[in-house]
Amino acid sequence: MPAAAPYRTEERFVELFTDVFGPAAAGLLVEQRDYVDIEGHDRRIDFALETLLSRYAIEIDGETYHHPGAVSSEDYADQLVRQNSLTHLGWSVLRWSDWQLAEEPHRVKEHLSILLDTGVRLTIPADHLPCKRGTRIELMDHQEEALGALAALRAEGNQIALLSHAVGSGKTTTAIEDARRLGARTLFLAHTHELVDQAIARFGDLWPEQRAVRLGDADTSLAPVVVGTVQSMVNRLADFDPGHFGYIVIDEAHHATAREYQAVLRYFDPDFLLGLTGTEERADGQSALDVFVQAAHRLALETAVKQGILCDVRCFRVETNVDLRNLRFGGVNYKQADLEKRVTIPSRNDLLVRTYADNVPSKRAVCFCVTVEHAEAMARLFRAAGFGAQAVSGRLDRGERKRILDAYRSGEVRVLCARDVLNEGWDAPETEVLLMARPTLSKVVYQQQLGRGMRKYPGKEALILFDFVDVFGRHNQALSVHRLTKKPQYRAGSRVFGDDDGATPADLPLHLWCRDLVDVAIFDWQERVEGMVTACGLARLLRVSEGWVIDRVKKGQIPADETVDLGGGAAVAYFSRERVPGLRQQFGLSEVTEDNLYDDLVRFLAEMDMSASYKPVWFDALLRLADEHGRAKIADVAAEFHRFYLARDGAGLLAERGARVLCNPAGLSPARVQTAINQGPLNRFERLGFVRYARDRAYYEIPPTVWKRLHEPAAKAEALRLCEEGVRRYFG
Repeated sequence: MPAAAPYRTEERFVELFTDVFGPAAAGLLVEQRDYVDIEGHDRRIDFALETLLSRYAIEIDGETYHHPGAVSSEDYADQLVRQNSLTHLGWSVLRWSDWQLAEEPHRVKEHLSILLDTGVRLTIPADHLPCKRGTRIELMDHQEEALGALAALRAEGNQIALLSHAVGSGKTTTAIEDARRLGARTLFLAHTHELVDQAIARFGDLWPEQRAVRLGDADTSLAPVVVGTVQSMVNRLADFDPGHFGYIVIDEAHHATAREYQAVLRYFDPDFLLGLTGTEERADGQSALDVFVQAAHRLALETAVKQGILCDVRCFRVETNVDLRNLRFGGVNYKQADLEKRVTIPSRNDLLVRTYADNVPSKRAVCFCVTVEHAEAMARLFRAAGFGAQAVSGRLDRGERKRILDAYRSGEVRVLCARDVLNEGWDAPETEVLLMARPTLSKVVYQQQLGRGMRKYPGKEALILFDFVDVFGRHNQALSVHRLTKKPQYRAGSRVFGDDDGATPADLPLHLWCRDLVDVAIFDWQERVEGMVTACGLARLLRVSEGWVIDRVKKGQIPADETVDLGGGAAVAYFSRERVPGLRQQFGLSEVTEDNLYDDLVRFLAEMDMSASYKPVWFDALLRLADEHGRAKIADVAAEFHRFYLARDGAGLLAERGARVLCNPAGLSPARVQTAINQGPLNRFERLGFVRYARDRAYYEIPPTVWKRLHEPAAKAEALRLCEEGVRRYFG
């Protein structure tokens, strides 16, 4: 089905997402991701976010686009097929309307924070890269031989091994002894608590000088050996850096297709990964080794080239005079309207064709374009110059697209012009040339495009890459192979990844060849701001409002560590986390820990500012409805909160001062009441750490360290008294 072109609503969503998570995090979103529905039709997701634990399909549409009362029955049924297909494929579907983005931005931002905060922190962009080298060994009659085999395969550059043999043959013993000899910080994951107990005991027998601790114990982060279940680790991934463990052992490794296993394998990047299994082949016929290796971390491009898995790249930077210094961008990519207007111009298009015609006219090439229309226009220009060229896009039906791609493989078509449709799910190792004509900020997109040409093919010495380099500013610089690989110098035509002897490639025109090194600007603001927080994040760390932070930034009292210029007058400030203690001291903000959080809550209830009555009324409702675990259903708390104002209004009393929402409580829907709670008291209590959402998102919960005290009758009565006193003080 034809894909609708992105419009202003999508850009507004990116702006709100960037407000919450920052433009670097927004770069994790993949626009217009292709998928095939349950009826075999090609479709696209507006924004896809694939995290270690979940896959989110984010749909942004006009309200009438999905409303059953405003569209035909046929169109509405089509949308149901779309949503059912995404659910079937394992996507969690999140949807917002253009009305919500325009009229309720604060609510959208709050929902983003609730639904995606953990996912954003645990997202590792997928790419085309091959997996680490791995091999399988069978347990030898003598375990010493197995240990020798493991050492030998590491010496050959393998980073993954699968140890398979019958149950009871000593796989765990071999794994522990190998970890001991390697001496790195070790993680051992089993699938049951009984096996965890056994492994901890076995580590104590075989490696007594390094104490093995259970995952979740107080000193887990400092322990040299950690043992736990895969599920326990999934719940604690954010507690560890990806490189925390040098050696990881995964028991029952043939289950690696399970999402929990994949999350762990993709997140961590150890020096060596050992899988244990007693199952040689899976029930579905796949090799256990293939499953294990495919689920694990992936190689860097340079490593893949040096190991002979991919071919090298000979890059030529073609500088244009197109000035894009004021091109606006969000974290995802450039503003589409700006890109189409500023980049798809005749002089630049002619340069693309001329570069191919003058230098590599006999080679099969892929030209990556800005839009579908740009791809079709470029195909016409190539054909006018005498070259067999075709445009491919999601607008073509499958049969026509297959016909064009088959013609390309046979050599009948020499140049393919595409916008994204070839980024993934298509393999043509015969591709010899890539023309990178589409400026992009997305490393995912650039790597996928690069991967179309780096597959090895008989007679192919290297991929020839033409990077078209426009004039950019400091922060909106497009990706190039040198920026991607952080190589600060460039010699035209030399190998990007491998050692180069300086010899002229036999099949390239001499005028392309240059022996002089040229400096390349590889400044990467995404890398620079990694680990920093936006004003929203800094507010949470300082336990103040976002407005408080923004006000002091404007006054120059809190200068930013990096300000990312998004173009068009928009910018995002980033702040180092290390500055938090100094800022607390500068502004007299106390540090609150788990130990004194309850005392801080009591002080807050006694001194809370009363610009509205919402805070004490809401917390009173939450406290009265909380169960023995400190949890209360969100809908029940909202209803109790609403009843307070309905009762005052019914008794002829002032329901709320000013023009606030609860001034007229009788006409409010549950959704509108919940919005008032989210924007007011919940926002404050959650930021201060007094209340949080439960894991299932249907309940609020009071943190255990606070609830341990509040659950005591005297403490609960005192908290309720403070809430009642706050209400009396407010209404006078």
